[in-house]
Amino acid sequence: MESVEKSMPGIIRVSHPAIYFGGLLGLTFFFLVFGVSILEPQNIGWLLQQNNQDSIQHFVGWEFFRNEPWDFPLGIIHHYGTPLSTSVVYTDSIPIFAILFKCLSPWLPVHFQYFGFWYALCYFLQGMFGWLISESISDNFFLKIMITCFFLFSPIMLNRTLEHQALVAQWVLLAGIFLYLQPYHQRTPYYWLLLNVITVLIHAYLAGMVLLIWCAFLVKNIWIERHITKTSALIQIIMNVVILLFAGWLAGYFVISLSQGITAGGYSLDSMNLLAPFIPGTGSPVAPGNWSLFFTKPFYFSIAQEDEGFNYFGLGMLFLMAVSICFLIRRGSNIAAIHSGWRPLSVLCILLFIYALSNVITLGTTSLIHYSLPAAALMITDIFRASGRFFWPVYYIIMISSFYFLHKILGKTALVILFSLALILQLTDLSAKFRQLNQHFHKPYMINELNSAFWQEAADRYKKIVFLPYMKYPHKKIAHFQQYIHYAALHHMAVNLGYFAREDTSKFVETNRKLLAHTMQGKFDTDTIYIILKPQIAAMLVNKASVSGRKERIGNYILIAPNG
Repeated sequence: MESVEKSMPGIIRVSHPAIYFGGLLGLTFFFLVFGVSILEPQNIGWLLQQNNQDSIQHFVGWEFFRNEPWDFPLGIIHHYGTPLSTSVVYTDSIPIFAILFKCLSPWLPVHFQYFGFWYALCYFLQGMFGWLISESISDNFFLKIMITCFFLFSPIMLNRTLEHQALVAQWVLLAGIFLYLQPYHQRTPYYWLLLNVITVLIHAYLAGMVLLIWCAFLVKNIWIERHITKTSALIQIIMNVVILLFAGWLAGYFVISLSQGITAGGYSLDSMNLLAPFIPGTGSPVAPGNWSLFFTKPFYFSIAQEDEGFNYFGLGMLFLMAVSICFLIRRGSNIAAIHSGWRPLSVLCILLFIYALSNVITLGTTSLIHYSLPAAALMITDIFRASGRFFWPVYYIIMISSFYFLHKILGKTALVILFSLALILQLTDLSAKFRQLNQHFHKPYMINELNSAFWQEAADRYKKIVFLPYMKYPHKKIAHFQQYIHYAALHHMAVNLGYFAREDTSKFVETNRKLLAHTMQGKFDTDTIYIILKPQIAAMLVNKASVSGRKERIGNYILIAPNG
């Protein structure tokens, strides 16, 4: 790996080829697959479809946030899940963009979304960093194009476009790997600090992965290459910790209690199957299947592993990996030398692979190993329960290693032919999914609104919508929940329930228990619309003498609007 590092510039700079060729390739791919319609700021229909609860969570979180008065921390949201607070961190609304566009909110239209632009930016940066990495491997223009295209055609990135906008930012992983490969320079710590802060302001999972790559970088430069003294490393660590904690506080990471808010469970459920890199599962439930033209019937893993554990490489990339392994086996004596600069990263890959598999290791539908975890480990697994995602750095490092090994072994002509065949195979294999994504993002979407005469006037008279009794996962249990929360956000109303990545469940239960007891005494706030979810409770509340106003059935629920 030493030859790779020597070929890289001493100071990181965004070279013109990386912008013009890598970024342009990324944008070209984006426009071909996703089109221009999702870039339209007022096109919000694709974000509010009932079968896409994650997307609704992210967009509605932004709607509530933009209508909040500014407060500290900047990312806090008071009216979504009231009387408790949440933040754009826990609605996964991409805090760095949410805070930026909230500054511009007075000049933005009523309906506004930035997620389409976010996709375009992510593909631009994926192409740019893919090109920068390709420059460290080869100086052949056509090889650099093809290597960059493999990063752009990454199924794990494409899968996230369907429902989890923040996690499309997989360019941060490429940026971290690029910085790892970069020879140490006095400015390198500042690039790492910038990348770490940006990633914390995008998503916690990506931040965790990038921070682990940074740790491997420190190990490499302290104990192997000795570019950093232990004192200097300590200063860098303290500087990063302090600044990242401040950035996290500013975004709203700490608006819920650490004792309960960060625990969620589900570690072994959201894991990676051992077959996931080689056999395409169904992927995101929003538009499942069609991940391979050759695997016409997708292999079904467990439900959670289909999405969170989705890590299919694509047949073209698998072909390159197989060829590189064959050559390496034939030249086994050179393997140790090739990996000498990657020892900390290699150890990290092994650890991430083990974590991604979880403590319940499965091969297809068969459970191979099941072991218990110590209490200290459960603290980590409860925070990062979707362990299948942690294979992503390993995924990209395997790709880069394959490109590098083949470049070391084969001549340029053979490489161009081999990479061309592999890229054609990759495109062919994923062609059905490209078409499906194109249709998914191009078709017009209708927005289901609350259009009755009551709802058209309610926002002028009421300030809150309250659901009783408390229900966890209301987006799954309450019919048309997305319509109610979108209505509330749009009309600057508060709502007591929501869909959050993390929440302080005990406090939600307690505050809503008090609210229910309040209404059982016949005390109804005149600025609040009550939607009673259970018939037994509704039967008791509608007969309270102090309740006057509108009372009507909405499906299986009862609506009570005091003074309506």
